[in-house]
Amino acid sequence: MIQEAIGLSERIEKKTPKFKVGAQILADVAKSLGRQGLLPKKLPVEVHALPPKVPKEMPEIKGSLERAVAEFNTRPHTPELINETFETIWYVRGRLVGLTFEVTPCPYTKEELADLKAEGRRVGFLPPKLATQQVRHRLGEIFPKMQSHSIHKDNLVTNDEDPSGWFDYEAEIDAPYTNTTEEQLRDKLEEDERRLLSLNQYIIAGQDSKLFTEKYLDETGTSVRLGSRKQDRDKDRVVKAYFSKDGDLHVVWNLGERVSNPCIGGRSFRVRRA
Repeated sequence: MIQEAIGLSERIEKKTPKFKVGAQILADVAKSLGRQGLLPKKLPVEVHALPPKVPKEMPEIKGSLERAVAEFNTRPHTPELINETFETIWYVRGRLVGLTFEVTPCPYTKEELADLKAEGRRVGFLPPKLATQQVRHRLGEIFPKMQSHSIHKDNLVTNDEDPSGWFDYEAEIDAPYTNTTEEQLRDKLEEDERRLLSLNQYIIAGQDSKLFTEKYLDETGTSVRLGSRKQDRDKDRVVKAYFSKDGDLHVVWNLGERVSNPCIGGRSFRVRRA
């Protein structure tokens, strides 16, 4: 079985070069488990952003994640680095739920990535398999600490649209666009040629933030309006969301359109496709 796993990794790398990172991780894991006489059928990984603890028998996976995060945080951002980072991240996330997520080529140039960083924005990637209300429960399986009703299979929170692929978002932990009503927020976003994050995008952005900074978005007491809403027979209400420091995701819809205060803002994106 060990040799079969190593052979599979070699075939993946040979036939599909863009999966080189994932193939190498697979080979490293098989070799490590072979030395210990172990080869579990499923990774017994505890998830917390991605994930904070990896079993002792999986040092190669832990090392790959740590290297990817360290390089993302310290090296100049290039399309190649961005691709390598998110291929590693989504390879591991996919292993947690038995799925494969393809990361398309990074569409940003080196200059665009530098501009985004200077503006306080971070890039993220949302696979199409995880972009809709109907499959949002998969995000709950990958990140079980969220414990939110909005990630149940029968959830009532729909997205205004279901963007997927590459996007950028405000990386600051505290919410941007505060002291705005819903109308004022949308007007500002229109001026900036941006749109509100969907709840699915927000979940990924929040988990990536935890991975890269050790802090969730809005864990400090702010919350954000999103491009998602509760389905209601009387009136669809735009939801607001925030993370707690322990990883809980809070999604509520008791926010009036005219409410405006220093703790409520919005998070936006400009979607990019390869």
